[in-house]
Amino acid sequence: MPDTDSINSPYANDSITPIFFEESVKKRPGMYFGELGGKGAVRLIKELILECILLCKSENSLFTVSINTNNSFSIEIDGKANLEPFLQIFDSATPSPDRLTYARTVTPVSKRLEISNDKIQALFTKGQWQFNNYKDDNTPQKRVTITCEIDETIFRYTNIDYLYLNQELILIPIINRQTEVIIRDERTKYLNQSYYSIPEGFYFVFNKIIKSLIGEPRFQIKYEGKVDENEYQIAIAGYKWAPSVTSFANYIDTVCHGSLVDGIIEGIISACKKYAKENNIKYFKATRKRILKSLIIVCSVKGSEFEYGGSTKQKLLSNSVKSQSKKLVFSWIYGCLQNDKELSNSFAFYFDKRD
Repeated sequence: MPDTDSINSPYANDSITPIFFEESVKKRPGMYFGELGGKGAVRLIKELILECILLCKSENSLFTVSINTNNSFSIEIDGKANLEPFLQIFDSATPSPDRLTYARTVTPVSKRLEISNDKIQALFTKGQWQFNNYKDDNTPQKRVTITCEIDETIFRYTNIDYLYLNQELILIPIINRQTEVIIRDERTKYLNQSYYSIPEGFYFVFNKIIKSLIGEPRFQIKYEGKVDENEYQIAIAGYKWAPSVTSFANYIDTVCHGSLVDGIIEGIISACKKYAKENNIKYFKATRKRILKSLIIVCSVKGSEFEYGGSTKQKLLSNSVKSQSKKLVFSWIYGCLQNDKELSNSFAFYFDKRD
């Protein structure tokens, strides 16, 4: 017997009208950008740069981001890799992985979009592309300028905050140490400009924290290495009066910590336990609580796509990262305790269970 409820339902198949991607972006821009207005524009700029790095598989590029006088923005890319894989996904007809949506969202929210270099000059306006110049000579495209004027009827308030843009984009050269970023604000009477090139990577964050302290930590140690496809940077300092944990996984600030931090803590505990047993130090015991109350830990992992959990999706969930970080930290810390008497005395000071 047919299901009469489903037949009479207002949500039957013949009553559902599919929404194409461009129309979906226009109707629900908040779903794609998180926030509208200036912050949504900043996120769009950031994600375009990240997608270019990811798709072109090259970090060795210079990105010049300009906020123009009419509050549009331009991204000039000067790279050593072919930019063709990145440019292709501006065409919504080109198949693209679900996670790579930002380049495809530019045209639906643009009043005017121009992509140009010495090979191509394409203008998107009034819902259509116009190609004024195109050379199909199979030479790689290594430079391009993208200029976008966002449709204020979709984003409403589109004023871009220069300081917020700096705050968001500085993470890109921190994670990608061969990448350079220039940010220019041409709206003011005098040009504001910032330049970021950070070859020290995530140690930049660690060094800033150390400089902000009153007095010197008892010790500072750093580790950098690669396990399989994952790249790690870990820095630890002993400073009992201002303990903190700062952790990133790719470009996510994992404020809820998760796998990387758990692995580091377990690695420290295991290394201290082995060292104490071998040296018959009965009062020396590292625990998770003491570590979080006594140490400054700054850490990052860069690798393939990771999973995140928690209500804000800022807790790293990766068994491989946890296992890898535990093993490498155990080996690193245990070696330091064996070879550096001053460091082992500092650890004994922080983890003296008689206190």
